[in-house]
Amino acid sequence: MDPSNPGAGDPGGILLAASKRQAHVEKLNAVAKVLRKTVSELDAASWTGSSQTAFVSAIDALVARLDELAGRVGAECRALIAYAGALDDIKVQQARIQSKLDDAKDDLRALERTDSTEHSTQRAQAAKSQDIDDLAAELTRLVSDREIADSVCVRALAASRSSGASTKPMTGSSGADFWSSAGAGMLLTLLKGADASELAKLLKANPLLVRDFWNNPPDPKAVAAWWKSLSKEQQHALETSVPGIIGNLGGVPYAARDTANRIQLNADSKNPNLTDAQRKAIAQLKRALKVGKERKNPYADRRLQPSRRRRREEPAAGRLVRRPRHGGQQHLDGAGHALQC
Repeated sequence: MDPSNPGAGDPGGILLAASKRQAHVEKLNAVAKVLRKTVSELDAASWTGSSQTAFVSAIDALVARLDELAGRVGAECRALIAYAGALDDIKVQQARIQSKLDDAKDDLRALERTDSTEHSTQRAQAAKSQDIDDLAAELTRLVSDREIADSVCVRALAASRSSGASTKPMTGSSGADFWSSAGAGMLLTLLKGADASELAKLLKANPLLVRDFWNNPPDPKAVAAWWKSLSKEQQHALETSVPGIIGNLGGVPYAARDTANRIQLNADSKNPNLTDAQRKAIAQLKRALKVGKERKNPYADRRLQPSRRRRREEPAAGRLVRRPRHGGQQHLDGAGHALQC
């Protein structure tokens, strides 16, 4: 660890590693569940004797081994979650302290350019120098905090591999335990730390991650700032690679969410395991989207309705002005004439 940069590291990358372990835990738990069900459904009346007893014993031993593995991997997962949270907190504190320290140094330099013979200036310089010392001491404490976080994580990972490690599995097929311990803010950290291809692989291994974003939504303002920091290419890659996440992520612009949701809808319609009711619902959605596209009405979705002020400031051409009584929508063409659609 670099003492001059205690916040060095990638919390998002650490969370990505943790979430992959979480997906592995869920697979282990799913296999163990199937094996338990197999044993419970055995017909003791039709199969008796030593072979039946040996089979049940073998399955029980395998389930115990799967539970042990799930517990070990789950312990690693929890250790990485805690480490990512600690590192993220250190990074935030370091940025805050460093900003104050830079400002204090600038203030001191400004004071040193003034007449240093005045008592008030000398007192101000002394106070500012003390502020700088105090802030430097805070940075030093962060170095100690990082060393502690590193040590705790290393010990936790080592313990998860020892023979005496806890075998408590991380239950919950949706990963609720995982993200409730990580927190909604960590989901955004995960997005920041993984590119589109990595997220796509993670989502393939753990499809219910989409539901985790629903249950633990990150702060929309923070999401908006993150999305704005991305290039157009990065945004497009996310829209097409993980549409199930982007389409319902508060803070992402509606145009991008609309694109992602259409991509997800097309993908869902090709799922061979859909029920008749699901196929019918998807067909209805597609028809509704097709009608909206043919109307070319940018405000067909109520979420995209402009404010009154914006409507007043927009050009007349193509602007929605009122809804006629018969239910249609009236627009104005370039000459200001009413168009019925």
